[in-house]
Amino acid sequence: MITRISHRHFTALAQRQATALHSSILRASLPARRLLATTAPRRQQPPKTYFDDGSQPKPYFTEESKPKTYFTSESTTEPPVKTYFSDTTPSPQAPVQTYFTDSSPVPPTAPPQLDPAAEPKPKKKRRLLPRILFAAFFTTLGAAVGWAALNIVIPAPPAEPDSPRDISNKERIARRAASLSVVQKLNEDPAWAESWDAYESLSEEHRKQHIMAGTLRGSYGVGGYQRVWYNRATGELVSVVYFGLGTTGWPYVVHGGCLATLLDESCGRAAFKKWGGYGGVTAKLELNYRRPVLANNFYVVRVRPLQEDELPEQERGKGHYKCFVKALIEDPETGHVYVEADALFVGGRGKNGEGNGNGGLKWGEGERAEHERF
Repeated sequence: MITRISHRHFTALAQRQATALHSSILRASLPARRLLATTAPRRQQPPKTYFDDGSQPKPYFTEESKPKTYFTSESTTEPPVKTYFSDTTPSPQAPVQTYFTDSSPVPPTAPPQLDPAAEPKPKKKRRLLPRILFAAFFTTLGAAVGWAALNIVIPAPPAEPDSPRDISNKERIARRAASLSVVQKLNEDPAWAESWDAYESLSEEHRKQHIMAGTLRGSYGVGGYQRVWYNRATGELVSVVYFGLGTTGWPYVVHGGCLATLLDESCGRAAFKKWGGYGGVTAKLELNYRRPVLANNFYVVRVRPLQEDELPEQERGKGHYKCFVKALIEDPETGHVYVEADALFVGGRGKNGEGNGNGGLKWGEGERAEHERF
């Protein structure tokens, strides 16, 4: 008797294998398993086939004869699949399906293949000009910083007074002073029409023994620029002074003694003008240093003699031999005050009003002329 096998058995076998593959792929994640539980079709029982004698055919596969795939850590090659049928009739070879579980290693992916037809990108050429400009900029910056630091640590030697270099420096300083707004306003205001260079009325012999007009007369002292303006109506004086490097104590900071000497001279100038050219001496000088004065800069010195109504009651009526003066040093651009001074000078015509100066010294016409443009 020839056993007849219906094609339905092959259809059922293929359906079971497809269902097993689908469930193995979705087993890796919980959402996939949940989705599979709700959407996967239920496994249908294969239809039963009955032979002529009423008996059912035996199953093609048993639990022991089902194809199995093994993976071990020592070998990744797949062992040959052995398929056994319950009868001796050979069956066509079905494709072997490989299933992965959570513990199965994933085979490595092959690296992407480069297109041999694609042309390689050309390398960017490094330009030489930006490098040269970069090096030149930092070289110049380093040289400038080094030159500035060298001048601070080891300043250039001062020019000798009245030398060609000193004269050139004075001309350069005078051009800078002419551009100051305070100098321009004083020159344009008729009330300040009377002006002169400081100490221009002193004789040559007197200059040699004078601190400001002699020792500090060069461009490195206070002789670079010191111009005086006089207001005859109020008796006030304004001086614009340039402090050179020769006036410093700390580096680039003008010495307090130099500032005190300058204020003493400026206050005395106001007292001598009030007394009509008669001289005197300093009786009191009080200073208040508020800010450091820096060298190589211009500053304004304002001097004002006090009027009778500004004096204490006991000092009124003594103006012929006493002169109280207030002065200050300020910035020519901002007006910030750097030093304040209060001074008292005695001299003039003396207490008896006969023209006697301090200690009974009589001022001659020559001395009075020197004090006019002191």
